[in-house]
Amino acid sequence: MNLSLLLMTAKKNSRKNDFKISYNAFNRIYLLFVDFFFHFVFFDTKREIIKKINLLE
Repeated sequence: MNLSLLLMTAKKNSRKNDFKISYNAFNRIYLLFVDFFFHFVFFDTKREIIKKINLLE
């Protein structure tokens, strides 16, 4: 889901509650992605990262 799209729908909803709900949902997805990214990229050894890059290519 696009952040700008999420913000547009939040602006359309005049109630603050609707914005909070959509923001929290986006925030959770974002945090999960960041957690995944850090776990698989920054806590791996350089050799494993190189292996993953080679597999992607």
